[in-house]
Amino acid sequence: MPLPSALGTIQTTQLPTQGSLYFNGLTGGSGTNFVVNNNSSLALGSGNFTIEWFQYMLQSTTAIRIWAKGSWAADIHDIAVTIEGSENTYSFYLWINSTTPFLGINMAGTLIENIWHHFAVVRNGDTFTVYRNGVSIGTTTNSITILNTKNLRLGNLLQTNEYDLPYKGYITNFRWTPGLAIYTSNFSAPRFPLVKLTQTSLLLLSQTSATAFSDAAQTSAIASTTNTTFTTISPFKSLYAIASGTKPQLGTTDMSLLYSGNEDDNFIGVGLPFNFRFYNNNYSTAFVGTNTYITFGSGSTQYLSLSLNPAGPPLPAFHLGSGDHSWQQLWARSTSNTCRIRYVGVNSAGGFGTQIIYEITFFRQLRADDDIYVELVVGTHGKTNGPFGMTNGGTTATNFGTVSQNSSYVIILDSNGNYKNLLLGSYISVTSS
Repeated sequence: MPLPSALGTIQTTQLPTQGSLYFNGLTGGSGTNFVVNNNSSLALGSGNFTIEWFQYMLQSTTAIRIWAKGSWAADIHDIAVTIEGSENTYSFYLWINSTTPFLGINMAGTLIENIWHHFAVVRNGDTFTVYRNGVSIGTTTNSITILNTKNLRLGNLLQTNEYDLPYKGYITNFRWTPGLAIYTSNFSAPRFPLVKLTQTSLLLLSQTSATAFSDAAQTSAIASTTNTTFTTISPFKSLYAIASGTKPQLGTTDMSLLYSGNEDDNFIGVGLPFNFRFYNNNYSTAFVGTNTYITFGSGSTQYLSLSLNPAGPPLPAFHLGSGDHSWQQLWARSTSNTCRIRYVGVNSAGGFGTQIIYEITFFRQLRADDDIYVELVVGTHGKTNGPFGMTNGGTTATNFGTVSQNSSYVIILDSNGNYKNLLLGSYISVTSS
């Protein structure tokens, strides 16, 4: 049930349907946009305010306009937000009363595409702060009075005879709240749909197809939408749940065979269908070694002095009872949200030892502030006392103990890919892949 708070109503139960608006990223008359006629309820002036939204950006253009009141060249922004650059090098720009950025923030190293982010632009007194997923990423101080002369447009520039600079992706829960600095320090990004506060003048929830283009605050005039469509993609839905029990191995059904034979001291790079964040870095390939470790950044053939701390090999890695082993088969299967790898080998270099079988699954992070899940299902294992854990490739490591045969684990990483927890006798239940 909703609970009252000083800021209004906090939704504590997930509503049955959530969604978002899809913007196609095209230029000119084919581009999608959502226009709110300018009116006095949108005025920000010199007072406090909070403008926030969730976005799932699919691809970059030169200087993406997420939303803007006004346009860059012809009639100057009242206020606007752009994200400019490319993946891993994006910058966030806030524009106010000018064609010169009011605040520029380097977001290098942050994945912006193909993942949900919550952004909030907040004015508290003369201090302007931008929060990404509840964490301040930039601030400035200015006593400026913000104009209120232009329509508000989501998805591209106001005038289609300019550059357009379209946004491709999804937006939902866009809330415009003059007169209130909702966030004055770092916070946990909302996990439930936003609600109308007393001062909220615009709230675009897009919870159902029937209300996709409605203002839940009912104080601003929706002028038009062009080619914008409702989708059920939402930052408030989770595809994964942790279940108790030992998960049976899934076997090779629907998997691709990457190697068959007898291979010693080698590795194969398995491309991931998403970026996997591990020890504060992003990786798109998992290098599966014959010696029962998986490294990131590059592969390794090291078979002696295998350890977690100091790391041997000196690479970020999961060690899964590592040792001088060989494999006979390596399999992989990817969906949009998962990548499962199956290793079949033995605990010797020549292919005649005790069998080792494991399946490891990497799960895509849906929100940038979500924990990250890795599932490990172990069958027989010929070296249960080999190094078992994770390492950053240097001297930061977590020892998981001893590998348990015929068991399943969930490895939980925080949103930056650092160790958080290990659950034995658990697995991930996927509601959709």
